[in-house]
Amino acid sequence: IFIVYDRSQNLFELICNDSLSISLGIDEFISPEDLEAEFFTGAADGNVYIDNFRLWEFTGQEEEILEQKHFNSVTADDAELLASYQFSSKSQLISDDITQSHIKLANSDAPIFSKAPTISVSIFDNVNQVSISLNNLSDIETLTLEKSYDGSSYSKVQQISALTPGKTQYNISDYDDTDNEIIYYRVQQLTDDNDIVYSNAAKVGRGKQIHFEVDQNYPNPFNPNTMISVNVKKAAEFQIRVYDIVGKLVAKLYDGYLNEGTHEFEFTAKNLPSGIYFAEVKSENELNVMKMILAK
Repeated sequence: IFIVYDRSQNLFELICNDSLSISLGIDEFISPEDLEAEFFTGAADGNVYIDNFRLWEFTGQEEEILEQKHFNSVTADDAELLASYQFSSKSQLISDDITQSHIKLANSDAPIFSKAPTISVSIFDNVNQVSISLNNLSDIETLTLEKSYDGSSYSKVQQISALTPGKTQYNISDYDDTDNEIIYYRVQQLTDDNDIVYSNAAKVGRGKQIHFEVDQNYPNPFNPNTMISVNVKKAAEFQIRVYDIVGKLVAKLYDGYLNEGTHEFEFTAKNLPSGIYFAEVKSENELNVMKMILAK
C-alpha cells in the first residue's frame, strides 16, 4: 500500500499492488503536521499486520520506490527517507512517532526480502579474493561464499559472520589450484529470520589453457621421412618420442627446453617396417599423442 500526498495539487492517492485505487482531491492546503495515517481492518480477529512502514518526502516519481517494494531497504535519488520502521520479532519500537499501544511483534511470512550483496573478484597468483558489498544492513547474520565449475552446481567455500555493526565490506579468499579453469562465484546472504538471497555470479578464468599444439605430421602416410611440427604457446621442458603400435619405443626425437613458437622435428623410419606409429609430445603439464602411418 502506497499513500501519496501531492502538495502541488492538494491530492491524495492510494496505490495498492501497483494499481491506483483511490484519488481524492483536498479543497484547502493541509500542512504536514495535520496528516495522520490510521490502519484498520475488517478481519475477524481485528488485527492489522504491517511488515514495513516508511515515510518519504520526494520530488520525483514514485515508480522508483514502488519498484523496490519487496525489499526491506529502499533507496531513491529524488527522495528523502524521513522515518522507517521494520516490524519483526527482533525489532524494537522506541520512537513516539508511532502509537505503540496494542502492538504485538511477530515473525512475518510476507514477501519482503533483503537486497542481495554485490561481489567482485581479484586474482592474486593462485588465490581468488572475493570482495562483498552489502546493500542492506538489516539483521544480516552470515555470508557464505560458493563456487561452481559449470555455473549451475555450487559448493560451499567458506562462511563468515556479518554481525559487525555498520560494516558493509567483507572479503573471502579461495585457493585456486586449477589451470585457469573457469570458476563461478556467488555469495549467499542469510538474515536472522532465515531470509536467503544470492548475489549475481562472478565468472573468472578463461578455461584450461593449451600450452602447445601438435600439427599432423607431413607427409602422412610417409616413407621413410616425415616432419612433426610443435607449436609452443608456453615455454617449457619437452620430451618427444615415437612408439610402435604395441607401445615399444622406437625413437627419441627431443629432450629439452623449447621457447614459444613453432618447432619442427624429423622422424626417419628407414629401418622400420610399414605400419602405424605414434608420436608422443609431452610437457610439464600436457601430453599429446598423434597417429602416423609408415607405408613402404
